[in-house]
Amino acid sequence: MALHVAALHVVPLIVSYLYTIQPRDGCIEHSPCGFNHASSAHGKVSLLIVAHRELRNSVDTLRLETDKQASFHLQLSQQIRNDLEGQTAAFSAKQQHHKKTYQAAIEKEFKVKQTREQHAAKAREKYEADCVRINSYTAQSTLVQGKDLEKIHMRLERAQQTVQVNENDYAQFTRVLQETMQKWEQDWKAFCDSCQDLEEERMEFMKDNMWAYANSVSTVCVSDDEVSLHIISDHCLVICQ
Repeated sequence: MALHVAALHVVPLIVSYLYTIQPRDGCIEHSPCGFNHASSAHGKVSLLIVAHRELRNSVDTLRLETDKQASFHLQLSQQIRNDLEGQTAAFSAKQQHHKKTYQAAIEKEFKVKQTREQHAAKAREKYEADCVRINSYTAQSTLVQGKDLEKIHMRLERAQQTVQVNENDYAQFTRVLQETMQKWEQDWKAFCDSCQDLEEERMEFMKDNMWAYANSVSTVCVSDDEVSLHIISDHCLVICQ
C-alpha cells in the first residue's frame, strides 16, 4: 500500500519531466575537442529518442497500472461500506433492540421480585416477633399474680390481635411472592433463551462477514500482484536502463 501511495506522487513528476524535456533532432552540442562527428552524433540522438520514447511509455504504463490499482482499492472500500458495514449496523441495531425490549423488561421484573421479597421478609419478621412476645407473655403469666398478671394478660391480648394481622399480611405477601417467582422463572428462562439465540447469531454473523472481508481483500491483493508483475516483467528493465 505504501508503494502505491508513493507511486501516485512520483509518477506524475516523472511524466511531467519526460513530456517537457524532449530531445530535438539536429540540436547537437559539439565537443570542444572536436571528436564528435555528425554521423555518430545523429546515431546517438536517434538512440536517445528511442530510449526516451520507451521510457515515457513505461512511465505511462506505470501510471495507468497504478490508477488501476487505486480503482481496485476504491471498489473494495465501497464494497466494504455497502455490504459489510451495512450488515454490521443492522445487527448492532438488532442487539440494541433486544437490550431495550427484553433486557429492560427483565430488569424491571427483577426489581419487582426484589421488592416483593423484601415485603415478605419484613412481614415474616413482624409475625415471628409477635409469636416471640406471645410466648414470653404466656410464660410470664405463670409467674406473677394480681395486677401484674392483669397487665400481662392485657399485653397478651394486644399481641394476639397484632399477630393475627401480621399473620394475614405474611400469608398474603408470601402468596404474591410465590406467584411472582413462578412468573419470574418462566420469563427469566425465555430471556436466557433469547440471549443464547442472539449470541449464536452473533457468532455466525462474525464468521460469515470476516470470511467475506478476507475474500474481498484477497481478491484485491491478487490483482495488485498481477499489476506489479506486469510492470516488472514488461517495463522494469527499460526503466533501469
